[in-house]
Amino acid sequence: MNEFKRTEKITVGNILTRLLQGSVLGLTSMIPFFQVKDLKETLSLKEKIFQKDTKSDHRLKDILTESLALSQNRHLSFFKTLLWYITHRWSYMIGFLIGFLVFFFVPVSRLTEEFSFAVYGGMMALSGGFLFYELNKALKNRYSHKELLSTLLFFLSGVILPWLITILFDHLAIEVIPDTTHGLILLAILFVASFILSYTGMSLGTMFYLTSTFKGYSVIFNTFLYEHTDYVFILYAVIGILLGYTLSVFVKRFFGALRQEGSSFNAGVYIFSLFYIGFVELKQCALIDTVSELSQQITIGTTIAGCFLIALMLTIHGFAIFNQKDYRQLNNLSDAEVAKK
Repeated sequence: MNEFKRTEKITVGNILTRLLQGSVLGLTSMIPFFQVKDLKETLSLKEKIFQKDTKSDHRLKDILTESLALSQNRHLSFFKTLLWYITHRWSYMIGFLIGFLVFFFVPVSRLTEEFSFAVYGGMMALSGGFLFYELNKALKNRYSHKELLSTLLFFLSGVILPWLITILFDHLAIEVIPDTTHGLILLAILFVASFILSYTGMSLGTMFYLTSTFKGYSVIFNTFLYEHTDYVFILYAVIGILLGYTLSVFVKRFFGALRQEGSSFNAGVYIFSLFYIGFVELKQCALIDTVSELSQQITIGTTIAGCFLIALMLTIHGFAIFNQKDYRQLNNLSDAEVAKK
C-alpha cells in the first residue's frame, strides 16, 4: 500500500490492518529507548508528509509532471490534512491507544526492583543496537556547512536535553498520585513525548524514564486496568498524545521531516542513555536473595542479547551490505548510488 496516495480506500481490511499495526506500535512505544520509526520502516509504514502550500509559478508543472494525488498532498490545507488523518487513520489511533494501555499489564515496579540488572541492561542493549543505525543515517550524506551545523546542534541537544531533564526531575522528586496536578503533568509529558515520537521515532517510554515517573504512572494505569478506576488519566493521556502529534503535523508543513537531524538527535539520546545507565543506574542495582545468582545471570544475559537482536533485526534492512533492494527503497537511491556505499 502506497502511503503517499491520498486516494487510499477505506475498507474493512485496511481498518483491521491499521488497528493491528497501531496496537503493535502503541505497545512498543512504551519501551524506553525503543526506536518506533525503525519498526514502522520494517512494517513498510511510510509517513505521509503534507508540506505547506506555497504560491509557485511551477504549480501547473508539478501537476503535469507528477501524479495528481501527490500534487494534491503537497497543497492540502492544515485542517484538510487533519481531516485526512481522522478519516483514514482513526482505527490506527484506537489501536495505538489499546497497545499503549496493554503495556501497563506489565508489572513495571516489580521488574525494576527484582530484575533491575536485566531491565537496565536491556535498555542499554536497545540503545547500542539502534545507535549504529542512527549514526549510519546521520553520517551517510555529504553536508553543506549549514546542514553540518544543524546536524551537530541536534546531536548535542540529544545528549544535553535528556541530561537536563533527569537533573530537573530528580531535583523535583515527583511522587505520582492520582490527582489533577499529576494528570496535567502526564498530559505535558505525553505532549512532548508524542511530538518527539512523530519527529524522530523515539518512544514515549523514554520521556517517562527520563522524568522518573515511569513507575508512578505505570501503577496508576495498572490500577485502571485491573480495578477500573482513575478513568480521567486515560483522557489526559489521549489529549497529550493527540496534541503532540497534531503539533508535529503542523511543524512538518514548514520544516519537513528533518530526517538527518532526527537521526543525529536520536544518536545523542542513545549515547546519553549508555553513559547514564552504565555509570548511574547500574551502580544502584543489586542481585536479590530470593532468586539464585545463576538464574539471575541467565536472565540478564538473555535479556541483553534479546534486546540487542531486536534492535539489529529492525535496522538491518537499512544497511546496503545486507539488503541493497530495501536499502535503495528506504533511502530513495539508484543502483549506482547504492553500489558506491
